Amino acid sequence: MPDLRSQGSVRFSWSRFWYSRGRTVGESDDGYLLDPEEEHGRLIGPDAITLADKDEIHFLGLLGEPGIGKTETIQDHVAQLTGGLRGGHARVVVLGDHPHYELVERAVFQHPGFQAWRDGSKRLFLFLDGLDECMLDLPKVGAWLAGSLEGLEPEARERLYLRIACRPAVWPLGLEDRLARLWPRSNEVLTLGPLRKRDVQGAAMQVGLDAPTFMALLLLPWAIRSVPVVAGIGRRG
Repeated sequence: MPDLRSQGSVRFSWSRFWYSRGRTVGESDDGYLLDPEEEHGRLIGPDAITLADKDEIHFLGLLGEPGIGKTETIQDHVAQLTGGLRGGHARVVVLGDHPHYELVERAVFQHPGFQAWRDGSKRLFLFLDGLDECMLDLPKVGAWLAGSLEGLEPEARERLYLRIACRPAVWPLGLEDRLARLWPRSNEVLTLGPLRKRDVQGAAMQVGLDAPTFMALLLLPWAIRSVPVVAGIGRRG
């Protein structure tokens, strides 16, 4: 039987849904997201959105537990933006790969793409992934990022669409407050919802598993405890 934990290079064509903080997440008794694309799911959890629904918001906090799929969802959305964006650019910076302030500075604000955008007239969708991992080395990186963004010219900030991904437990409210003041009418914090059951079934079949057997195993208490999220399918962000 194939091991889903070895399928890291496989891309799954599922849709991921987000919820504004405080909104209702429609989940089934076994922990799956009730499908927002079906009538019952829309009735139980009418607040499900995609990242594309929030493309015009300047600042988004993107929250989700480790392994739930934040990184892959961001990568998929950046690919969509890159394919359809007119008059703009999209970049992803993995903050956890930069354990020193000067490395973060170089990767974000001194990057040639960022400097060309700042001096130009186009839009930039900037995704900063793994803030929680970066905070392990740089506990005050949130305040540092806020200070750097506050130093941008107002005209440049109006062309910036910033998204920062983090675990909910360590999301820095001070950073959120300062960035909300930069974009007072265009900021929001979203939480990534779980997978739909049909997404998990499809992924199991895609990697060669017997879907009914696999889904039954996921209902066992030992399986949920010993296998991250969806038996390794979701070990990306």
